Amino acid sequence: MPGAPNPTLITLPWASSASSTYKLSPIPNPSQQPNPRASYTDGFPPQTTGAGGTPPDIRDFNGVLADLSSNIVAWTAGENWGFEAAVAEEDEGYAGGAIIATADGSGFWLNINSAGNSNNPDTSPAATSGWVPVSQYGIGAVTGLTNANVTLSAAQAGKSIITLAGALTGNVQIIFPAWMKQWLVVNNTTGSYVVTCKTASGTGVAVSQGQATQLWGDGTNLNPVVPGTIFQTAANASSIAVGQTYYISKNGVTARTNTTTQAADPDLQFTNVPAGTYDYELTFYAYSSAAGYGISAYLAIGAGAVNFLTANQQATNYSGFNSNFAVQTSSIETLQLDYLGGNPDLAGWFAVMRVTGKIQTTALQSLELTWAQNVSSANTASVGYGSFKLTRLL
Repeated sequence: MPGAPNPTLITLPWASSASSTYKLSPIPNPSQQPNPRASYTDGFPPQTTGAGGTPPDIRDFNGVLADLSSNIVAWTAGENWGFEAAVAEEDEGYAGGAIIATADGSGFWLNINSAGNSNNPDTSPAATSGWVPVSQYGIGAVTGLTNANVTLSAAQAGKSIITLAGALTGNVQIIFPAWMKQWLVVNNTTGSYVVTCKTASGTGVAVSQGQATQLWGDGTNLNPVVPGTIFQTAANASSIAVGQTYYISKNGVTARTNTTTQAADPDLQFTNVPAGTYDYELTFYAYSSAAGYGISAYLAIGAGAVNFLTANQQATNYSGFNSNFAVQTSSIETLQLDYLGGNPDLAGWFAVMRVTGKIQTTALQSLELTWAQNVSSANTASVGYGSFKLTRLL
């Protein structure tokens, strides 16, 4: 008959109602010799075989079948074993790729240690246990936060949702294990301080109060989740492949006061961009502390040949703003974006600028945003940066 076999469903262990007079279970591991009784070391010993031997004891037969069928019944019922020190000791540790249940029954651990692993994943430090979560149900709650850093336990970090609570009296770091895993972090703390989620030796992300922030671990650092893109925290694009999008974003304002000198913002910088053709997209939020003062921004290129193939600009201008926006496209090494050069009637956030285009590089490059006031003034001109995306086409 084709297909998988359809055996009789075993719902009770063998001899489940037999008394100890007729069943020895569990069968002992150590040898019982010279007693001719069964053990997991010897099985039925030599004394029970051959002419003149001692017949096997019916209690051992029933005991062996009871032990084996008990395991089968448990698997049939969907049960899974958690960490067992006796198993780790007997087998010289769990083998690489072994999957066991969590102690609370909410999910499973995967052993990524190719050598025998005798660490208990539920009690050992998550960073060094050699176990990683496969799937775990529930929420990892971190409460009572004040001003001390907290290292997540394995049970907390194994959950995909982490909640943070407490009245902060100082900045706090939440230390995650360097796992390749995704988390949703909900910051319910109070107090005017910063909570940063990071790995012990890698980089991390500040999570805003009252917000739910998605993070993903790459095995070294924690990164914010940006749908459809690769978030490049190190800003080193040397490995960017055709079809990949790298994305850098920044929240917060940087200002220039009484200077027209360009200055770079390292948070919006790609280094080691390989030769190729790229789509780029720059988004800025522009601000001035007084009317009549503007900003010039530049996409600055490192040494090497660059061709600006196309450029398009989109500006959302608020009431009273007279745009003086221009995009230069040529085979020069700087794309100048002059904007906010008019005379806005109102100070404050008054323009959102978005520039897209294509560039072609023929040598290893660096790309960074630089900007300056277009008029030297004691008034402050600022840019609250939005994002810088780079997609390799060829």
